[in-house]
Formats: sequence, structure tokens, C-alpha cells
Amino acid sequence: MEKIKLGQKIRLIRVKQNLSQKEFGLIFGVNQKSVSQWEQDLSRPNLDILVSMSTRFQVNLDTLLKGDGKLEFEKEPEHDEKT
Repeated sequence: MEKIKLGQKIRLIRVKQNLSQKEFGLIFGVNQKSVSQWEQDLSRPNLDILVSMSTRFQVNLDTLLKGDGKLEFEKEPEHDEKT
């Protein structure tokens, strides 16, 4: 089974929500550059952000953090209206 890196998972979550990197960053109080670095695996979000991401988008935190397995949503995440 191919390992999926955290950055790839973050990007999948963001894209599934039809959010730009800037919009995604605003949700978690970071800028677009931070989101870009996460997606490229150049840096990682802190644990508080990962927990928030898991809760907000209904993604199992264990699956999000581990490199194995397919990213599955516990239930279909609600799409937030862009503000």
C-alpha cells in the first residue's frame, strides 16, 4: 500500500471543499504561504490545527496523521459558504 503524505491529505481536504489556499488558511488563522508549505510537506500544521481540521472536515485524526491508507471522511463534510 502506497503511503500518502500529510501534505497530500491536506490538499485533498482543501480541494474537496473547493477552497483556495488563502480561504483554507483563513479558517485556521494562517496565511496562504503556510497552507502551501503544508501541502508541499515543507512544514506541518501544529497539533491544534490538525485536531481542528479533523473535526471540521470529519476526517479521522489517526488516518490524517498516519501515512498509510486512504483518506476517508467519517461523514460528508458540510461545505461552508465562502465569505
